[in-house]
Amino acid sequence: RRRKRGCRMNRFWENRSPRENALALAVLGLILFSVASLTVRRGIRTLDDLNSRIETLERELLISHQHLAQSEEVEEAFREVAAAHSSRLSKAEIHDHLRREIYRLALQQPGAADDPPEVRTQLRTDYLVRIPVLREGVLNEYHEGYREYEIGFRVPSETIDDILLFLERLQTSDQLLRVDVLDIARPSHMKAVSASFEVTRTVIDRPEGDADELTASNNLVQNPSLEAWEENGDRPLYWTVEGCSVRKSVDRATHGALAMEVESTTDRSRLYQTRALERNERYLLSLDLTAESTGVLGVLDVEGRPIGQRLNLVPDGRPYRYEIVFETPWAPGPKSLVTVPNISLDRSAGSIVLDNVRLRKLED
Repeated sequence: RRRKRGCRMNRFWENRSPRENALALAVLGLILFSVASLTVRRGIRTLDDLNSRIETLERELLISHQHLAQSEEVEEAFREVAAAHSSRLSKAEIHDHLRREIYRLALQQPGAADDPPEVRTQLRTDYLVRIPVLREGVLNEYHEGYREYEIGFRVPSETIDDILLFLERLQTSDQLLRVDVLDIARPSHMKAVSASFEVTRTVIDRPEGDADELTASNNLVQNPSLEAWEENGDRPLYWTVEGCSVRKSVDRATHGALAMEVESTTDRSRLYQTRALERNERYLLSLDLTAESTGVLGVLDVEGRPIGQRLNLVPDGRPYRYEIVFETPWAPGPKSLVTVPNISLDRSAGSIVLDNVRLRKLED
């Protein structure tokens, strides 16, 4: 049978002219080329679809990481607000605290927020704006997780500059105030204006427990707000100080009741905390620092080598929030020993104020 088929094939080619054989071969080659071309195009299209899918997944992954980072920032900000502004006070207590805060902000020299003066002890010239009556407000408790206390009052006659300065103070108050309504009126024959305010204070509702748990649950720094000091009060617990003197600072604290004021006594002063962290992991260090001396903030390994970014302090006497992301080095054991934060001051007679130090592990 194979011989017969072979003969038939030979006869098929022999019975046709060379031109017909060439044309048949050309058609056969064209068919094979078309099939191969279609297969290649389909393969290329499949690869393009896969590449597009990979790019889409990478974008979605990046967006997910960004959303996760933003959600962590929001949760962190909420914990800070909850720790600073949460309260279980009654309506009368909230009104009393808010009343004293508004009268304090109305003074020419407001003074400290934790010791607001009484209105009856002040002279007329001591006030930036005069508030004759401050009636009881309304407490709204229908919000989930927080309450709002609304209060209205009127300033009968002040300059527009004093009103605007008072408005700015209300907006930046530590009691988390919000000015909902400001109505300013001026008679045609007078330069002074009258103003009506409607102000809302937000009070965060949180569960029973220590307020610091909301902000320090994931903090790997010990004594991060510099609240715990040795019995003799010479230095805060868990911190190492070299070539400088330290003391407590109440009025310059940014978190909690205390901060640490550090004054260098040598040309190479430094303070740091030693921590054992998981090796080959990324961490975020952040702290509040006010510097009147040049210096460097960084993280060092056990050999004194810098890890990650180093930041120069801004010596202008203003508070700044410093942040450093770093990766711990390899170590023989499961953890690496590092000094974090490590703050070096460059010259003697310089000082800094440190508070609210935070260190947390970054999740992949």
